[in-house]
Amino acid sequence: MKFIVTILFFALGISSTAVFSQKKGKSESEHVQLIAHITYDSVLVNMQEYAKSVKLLEAYQKQLVSEFELKSLELDAAVDNYLSKEAKMTDEEKDEQAIKVQGMRKELEKLQNEFQQKLMRKEQELLAPLNEKIQAAITKVATENGFSHIVEKRNFYFIDERLDATEMVIKAANAM
Repeated sequence: MKFIVTILFFALGISSTAVFSQKKGKSESEHVQLIAHITYDSVLVNMQEYAKSVKLLEAYQKQLVSEFELKSLELDAAVDNYLSKEAKMTDEEKDEQAIKVQGMRKELEKLQNEFQQKLMRKEQELLAPLNEKIQAAITKVATENGFSHIVEKRNFYFIDERLDATEMVIKAANAM
């Protein structure tokens, strides 16, 4: 008798699991997800404000480069001065000048790193409003077209080109 009861419970367990699986499968199919993709860089470079941002960044970079070149010329002059007077200098004067030149080189390296960081911050500052606009355009395109997700194309090995929303996002971003 125990054997029959065990088989009966086992059969009931299998049938309830099958019913649960069917219900679960049905609800998942009701929530079809439509995933589109974009090429983010294409959206960015096709925005009207992008060219202006690039020009501002290039102007800032030229300013930093000219400051760096000025410091570099000062270093070159100090090295030339040292080399031209080296034969007449005492060992103590040579050491002082060598320390001075080495300090200028370190300062120049520090300045170069500082300028690179400044340039990166300026780029982020200039692109932040564009990135916000792109995000708003992505949201708009997704809601208007029923996309559950919009992803960056380069993150996938295969993507259906029929679901490319890049142009829609460019138009939406430029309309904002």
